[in-house]
Amino acid sequence: MKSEKILRHVCIAFFLTVIGYGFLFSCDMKVRTRRGAWDVVFIKNTNGEPALIVNQKSLGLSNITLIFSHEKVPVLNSFVYPTKTNVRARSSSVGEPPPQPALGFKEVIPWANPERNTVTFDKVLNPIPFGRKKFEDLTYLPGTLAFDFFGHEVQFMPRTMVINLQEVPWTNNSTLTITADQKIPGLKDRNAKGLRK
Repeated sequence: MKSEKILRHVCIAFFLTVIGYGFLFSCDMKVRTRRGAWDVVFIKNTNGEPALIVNQKSLGLSNITLIFSHEKVPVLNSFVYPTKTNVRARSSSVGEPPPQPALGFKEVIPWANPERNTVTFDKVLNPIPFGRKKFEDLTYLPGTLAFDFFGHEVQFMPRTMVINLQEVPWTNNSTLTITADQKIPGLKDRNAKGLRK
């Protein structure tokens, strides 16, 4: 008789726990995404120099332009997407070369709109047309992003923007020109994983 009561209490506790977990998980997901993501447009200006236009709706940020002076990108309408190849899953038939392991950045995929290359940073591992992502924490949007653009370190945080270790306040409809003499020494001499070459 007592074992039946214990079993009944355990089942009730289990179902209440599952219902409570589901409710709290859905609430947490709404809190994580309610403020929206960073929207960054990768473009070339009229001189052919790469530039970024940063927008974040919930923070009230719009049209903040960063121009990387005297830098060039050969092609802006495609990006290099990090691919992973499962060598074991592929089988090579007769006459077909053996599969090559992916070394990271291999496959070039065109953007949908080559004129406005907008990346919405709402999930990790989004590819970008130029530069290298150093860090991204998108647990609670908009989150924090850190990039290496042509030897310049650029960080986006809700409170402020940091360019080459200097805080720069967010100012709507502003244009910042980043010159070569502001580069962090040795930053450009790193590979895709951030290690020195």
